[in-house]
Amino acid sequence: MQRLTAQVFVLGAAISLSVAANSDNVPERVTHSRFGEALIVPFFSAQSGWETYINVEPTSERLHMKIRDAHTGAVRAAYNIYYIDEVQKRLLAFALYKDSEGRSRAAFANSLSASICLVGGDVGKPTSFIRDDYSQVLRFDLPVDQGSVELYAIPASLAERWEASLTCEEIAEQWQTRGAIVEEGSFSDDGQAILGAEVTLINVARGLMSGYQATALRGLNLPAEHFHPTLNNYDLSRAEGGIAAVADALSVASLTNEVVQLKDINAATEWVVSYPLAGYMNHKPYTTDLGHTTQWCDSFGVYPTASAEPAASVQVNQQQGVTALQPQDTEYSPARPAGLCHAVNVVGFGAEPVLADAGAENWVQAPRTLVDLLNGRASVLTWALPAERTQPRVPMLGFRLTTFENGTLDGGKVLANYSLLTPHKRD
Repeated sequence: MQRLTAQVFVLGAAISLSVAANSDNVPERVTHSRFGEALIVPFFSAQSGWETYINVEPTSERLHMKIRDAHTGAVRAAYNIYYIDEVQKRLLAFALYKDSEGRSRAAFANSLSASICLVGGDVGKPTSFIRDDYSQVLRFDLPVDQGSVELYAIPASLAERWEASLTCEEIAEQWQTRGAIVEEGSFSDDGQAILGAEVTLINVARGLMSGYQATALRGLNLPAEHFHPTLNNYDLSRAEGGIAAVADALSVASLTNEVVQLKDINAATEWVVSYPLAGYMNHKPYTTDLGHTTQWCDSFGVYPTASAEPAASVQVNQQQGVTALQPQDTEYSPARPAGLCHAVNVVGFGAEPVLADAGAENWVQAPRTLVDLLNGRASVLTWALPAERTQPRVPMLGFRLTTFENGTLDGGKVLANYSLLTPHKRD
């Protein structure tokens, strides 16, 4: 994939930390903002011709990354990222994509004034290392092609003697053979460590590009520890107040966004509905047998009669008026439930997937009554949890992506493609 170069990586990476550098007013409770101690990228895709570019600017010398799958939110790969050289400004950019052979891959590029070392790999497999010698782009296989990402700015500065004595290869070897690198006390807390990121979804074949900001969490007060890259629980459960505090910061009762389905410009919309804490705890009311596994689910326009919890409501606001979609049990299909049964769900309002491969398990086609209501119109849709729910607010993130085709350029002879991404309004 020759077009994947360091120059492409910095696309959309003009991030300034000046607005968030003052930590005097950081609240004690966990909140989400543009910059923070940890980032959640609620959706990445290397399916259906899409590539995901993530541009990060951290203040810390150490980062940790977890890649979670789209189905259960389980951690499938994890890495420690070390800056080998001391630099004043650190930039890190990476892409998640499929190569010409159909393999899911990651490629990292770094600011040319520094060298980085990645140590880790797939969870449950031997620790490996990858080193960037100033100008190379690092490429390695990924175990998943769609899911979410967590990034952590580790507030720990390791001793100078450690920096000078170990190579990238030796770091990986010591983690693999000893399970440790340095003795206790050989690192220190370097104060406030934060990072911010921009995420860009690109489909080169279709000429589409849209982006969003990663969700940043502040007030976590994570410990300054040096830990094994894949055999660790350095995650959001270590936040002050535990995972419940993080869930409270991310919880909403409703999602609202546009759905544009217009045939004359071939406009098609999909919603990404991500449960970023699915790998930590369940926030869904009922289970569904998907044939090969049983998943926790929530409703999206239809509902199984067996559930004791009231259905989530779906309301459509159009120029013609407001329509509240009533859940119809007759539409519920256990073989293909029109529900949110995965950690990362792609809800389609048309016949074919846009962000996911055809047949992708986490692509959910909205129920026919809703599709018919939205077809040929620009609408505002609200998905809401009833107050009577056991959990009337749950942690959710996501956005809508609308793609357009418009043949008006050059007198109608040139086909132009567009995409528009808008984060969900979360209430």
